[in-house]
Amino acid sequence: MTDTAAKQARYRSLVVTTCEWRAFGVDDPQAMADRVFARLRERSGAPYLRQLYKAVDDVVAATYQREAAKRSMFDFVGLRGGRAGGAPKSDIDRIGTALRDLPMRDIVLLRQAYWDQLTPDEMAEVNGGTAASQALKCDVALARLKMKLPPEVAGDPAEAMRSIKPGTHWR
Repeated sequence: MTDTAAKQARYRSLVVTTCEWRAFGVDDPQAMADRVFARLRERSGAPYLRQLYKAVDDVVAATYQREAAKRSMFDFVGLRGGRAGGAPKSDIDRIGTALRDLPMRDIVLLRQAYWDQLTPDEMAEVNGGTAASQALKCDVALARLKMKLPPEVAGDPAEAMRSIKPGTHWR
């Protein structure tokens, strides 16, 4: 097995999971993963996981662009038949609202840690820095999420992050 084939086998479930939550209901995550790995075959240079996430970004963007001609943007963001007054109805809605109130860098770290299930070493490869710095940043982001969660949402904020992951695929 070549090094590229070994990496593809190792990271396929990560790519499927990431494609699913980033383009939930827009396209088949398995087909999107195939397109990600096709793009990776064309690249070289940067660390592999950084390239992998860049390829996922490119495939997700291309998927939304392709689908934009077929669907309204409201379908993508779930605004059809929205809630009266925007009031949250469940803990999932409350957690999602708290998450959206965080800075984007925190959201990215929390998604990588709890949805993509990246290790601190893998996060360091994707984002730069060291594994220790990524773990610390993730802990800080999790603390910020906990501060934003309303009191009626009890429990562990890490478990709360895992609970709102869309889709069925896990790494």
